[in-house]
Amino acid sequence: MLDMLKNRINLNFTRFSIIISVLTFLLFHYSFYAFVFKNHSLNSFGDIAFIISLMIAMLVANFFIVYLIFYLSVYFGKFLFSLTFILSAIAVYFVNTYGVIVDESMMGNVVNTNFQESSSFFSFKFVIYILFLGVLPAVFITRSKIKSRH
Repeated sequence: MLDMLKNRINLNFTRFSIIISVLTFLLFHYSFYAFVFKNHSLNSFGDIAFIISLMIAMLVANFFIVYLIFYLSVYFGKFLFSLTFILSAIAVYFVNTYGVIVDESMMGNVVNTNFQESSSFFSFKFVIYILFLGVLPAVFITRSKIKSRH
């Protein structure tokens, strides 16, 4: 891990996009797939094919978005995805811990919340989520040297 902080990791666009896509899939979609498996039976080949195709579609969509953004601007992509991983870690914490769905009304409530109310949600588990699901992937993203796409 210390090597990751000291040295840059050289990756090409395709490999980097695959890594970010798989990281996003593994770190942030657990609740979604828990819901899918809970509410969808696995009794037939069609059911299994549906879930597999859902996973493939999500990986391909993530890959396409990551590749497109980094193709347009590496610096903006690093900033955007570092910020996205940190904010997603916060959202996933609330989804997994409290079973809430983060939507626009909840975001409005966050803006209108005072410090006393919001500090009651602070916990060690929250810090772990932010560190392992947000900060470490953000460090990986910012420390990666993405080779030219040409």
